[in-house]
Amino acid sequence: MAKKRSKKEFTKETDKIKESSQEAIDKAAKVADFAADTKKMLESLEGEAFSDTTAEMKAANEQLQDAIDEREEEIVEESDEVDEQFSEESEELSAGIEGNKSDISQLKNLEKQAEKAGVVEAGIAQAEKAKQGEIAFSESEAKAIENAQKEQQKRIEEAKRRRQANRASYGD
Repeated sequence: MAKKRSKKEFTKETDKIKESSQEAIDKAAKVADFAADTKKMLESLEGEAFSDTTAEMKAANEQLQDAIDEREEEIVEESDEVDEQFSEESEELSAGIEGNKSDISQLKNLEKQAEKAGVVEAGIAQAEKAKQGEIAFSESEAKAIENAQKEQQKRIEEAKRRRQANRASYGD
């Protein structure tokens, strides 16, 4: 059985994951910006130079590009971890939704039994309404998580494309 959390606790946890997502997006953008700045700077240094200077610049560029690639990989791994956290929260919501639907079904059966027995079933209707509220909350949160995941993936891919477009190659 899934651990029960309050809506406030759940929202706090998803907000924390969304914050991690934004941090990963920001880091990816910074790396892409750095790659663009590096390309501009190295292009400005191109021109007539001694061959040994050109070779040194090429070696320095390759080292810098490798470092940028390594940092980009780290950031992509971070974003993958955040994406996994989003998925876990989404799965927990889905399980909660299914559980609540099952509870509503049981409440409906109980309501029918109460009706047959001539017992006032007002409390059952309130419980059913509360379960429907939980389902609505969970569905809303699941949609928000899905949107946040899509936005993160889109922004990370944009940063990767910018990085590749600005991959400087000196002296080639």
